[in-house]
Amino acid sequence: MLLRDDHARPFHYRFAHRLLSTLLLNPRYRLRDMGADGFATEFLHFVWSDYEQHFPEEERLASDGLAGTLERAGTVEVLLVTMPPAEHRAEAHFVAVVPCEPPEERRFLTLEHSWTMEDEPATMLGAWDRGSHLNLGPGPEPTAAAYLAWIGERFGT
Repeated sequence: MLLRDDHARPFHYRFAHRLLSTLLLNPRYRLRDMGADGFATEFLHFVWSDYEQHFPEEERLASDGLAGTLERAGTVEVLLVTMPPAEHRAEAHFVAVVPCEPPEERRFLTLEHSWTMEDEPATMLGAWDRGSHLNLGPGPEPTAAAYLAWIGERFGT
């Protein structure tokens, strides 16, 4: 697939970038407790099922692989959301909220599918801040370990 022809699927993109950024940055959610209790995955599946009702049947996607876990990246706790497989530009492989607590210090980060200028698969790091998407540059390989290592280097020292 060529970069110029690649477009994110609306449901995948909006769920990760818009809905989750709004929900997980909301101070009423206690992310540490949600992750520690194992409730994060259940919560994400509930939100996914509810959100898909706002999309036509042909734009809905299976939630296979969707999971939320409490992780450590260096010295900081991270709520890591593993998304269903990202296949198109700007779709998130992972979403991370760092730190989990206190809410006023949370940052919403994404590791997104992308392409090089040679049309090779790549990743891009992103963040959402006050409704604006920030491009943080090329990312690590699309694995939880590589992404958490990157987070630990920047936020967990």
